[in-house]
Amino acid sequence: MTGRLLSLCLLAAIAVVFGPACATKKYVRTTIDERVAPLEGRTEELEQSVARNTSAIRDLDTRLSARIDTVSARAEEANTRAQAAERKAEEAQLGVERTNTRLTETARAVDDFIEIRTVSVYFQTNRYDLSPEAKAELDALAEAAKSRRGVRIELSGFADRRGSEARNLTLTENRAKSVKLYLYNVHKIEAWRIEYIGAGKINDGARTPEELQRNRRVDVRLLANRVVTEAEGGNVGP
Repeated sequence: MTGRLLSLCLLAAIAVVFGPACATKKYVRTTIDERVAPLEGRTEELEQSVARNTSAIRDLDTRLSARIDTVSARAEEANTRAQAAERKAEEAQLGVERTNTRLTETARAVDDFIEIRTVSVYFQTNRYDLSPEAKAELDALAEAAKSRRGVRIELSGFADRRGSEARNLTLTENRAKSVKLYLYNVHKIEAWRIEYIGAGKINDGARTPEELQRNRRVDVRLLANRVVTEAEGGNVGP
């Protein structure tokens, strides 16, 4: 009986001593838990926010890198096109220069004629019809002209010193024109190949009938393009 009572007293003493301490620890734990729990929640929220921001930054970096690559590619493409355009412009300029050179050479070639043959046909006073001798001269010249390519014929009509300037201009033009018509109608030489001019009277010291006769004439010059002539063998003879 006495031992049981002693045990009860010991337990009561222990409860008195340790009871408040247990209660204090429990209180502290509860307080700490109440304060720590929100912090843990905020920490987790912060970590999630950091994770979202990191993901967003990575996504932004990816998009920016893609855009930079695209811009770089476009810039490179634009540079390539610019270089190609510059090359084409240079080629076009060279083409223009070559064309101008060819045109210049062609113009020179077109105007570069050599004389193949020259004959003179004569007329009676105040006449511009062709004599049989004149036609024979023109027949021979026409045959030489038709055997070539790139030919031209120049006709220059003249008169002796007698008569007025105006009358002789008309007369010499008619003489040259009669030669052109003969070459065109009889020998079918294209009209565009034949040029004629009435040069008027020759004011020289001619006095005798023979001297005056020599001035009543049309000079007929058969010309051939040098390039064509050389291409056909370089023969400049009739």
